[in-house]
Amino acid sequence: MWKTTDRSKADFYGIMGPIFGSRKIQRLTTDRFYDDEGKTWYYGDREGDDIGYVFSIKDGILKNAFIQDEHDALNCLMDIIMEISTGKIPVCYRSVFERAGFDIMDAGKNYMTVKGWGPEKPAEKPKKRTKKSDEEG
Repeated sequence: MWKTTDRSKADFYGIMGPIFGSRKIQRLTTDRFYDDEGKTWYYGDREGDDIGYVFSIKDGILKNAFIQDEHDALNCLMDIIMEISTGKIPVCYRSVFERAGFDIMDAGKNYMTVKGWGPEKPAEKPKKRTKKSDEEG
């Protein structure tokens, strides 16, 4: 079973604070976790250093991943794969993401890009040129 939170919830920092400040997690993931507005955080039943796993998603993009309990993390990922279009996450979690059904688009030394089943972000429309910008160019 997984839970969600975001920074508007009263208990957010009580749950996620140990994750944000953990040097252990930073060393393992080579990533820092930030409480950016608009992120939805998915996490396991436990809390603190024994949280099991944490994922953050913003606008369909997987922003953060930390996994201690692969079994529970796998179940969560299979449930939320439809919400994730892409993400760049630590390569040490490759096997869990592959088993959950994600495509690995590329992988480097520390990070890999994954593709979920979520909708692609629409391409940005080109900006209209104004008369002023036409005159400048």
